[in-house]
Amino acid sequence: MALDGGVAELLRRLSEPQTRARLREEVAQSMPQQWSDIFIASVASPGAQAVVGRDVASLAKEAGCDPAEYAFTCWPGSVRRS
Repeated sequence: MALDGGVAELLRRLSEPQTRARLREEVAQSMPQQWSDIFIASVASPGAQAVVGRDVASLAKEAGCDPAEYAFTCWPGSVRRS
């Protein structure tokens, strides 16, 4: 499950390029909607409030990354690649 080991373990796994690649593939094969249909409803970080109400596809385009990669690592406050 995604949260096996708690949030810290989930974040550690998302920091691994091979895990993100596998998740991108799984999402591409199973996601019924488009990234442009997924909107950020809320964020915990005060510094990331600018993304609230925006769709993942447009945020990813602005950040210069793939929407799945944006969801995993590019958006403000997310796990950063090492």
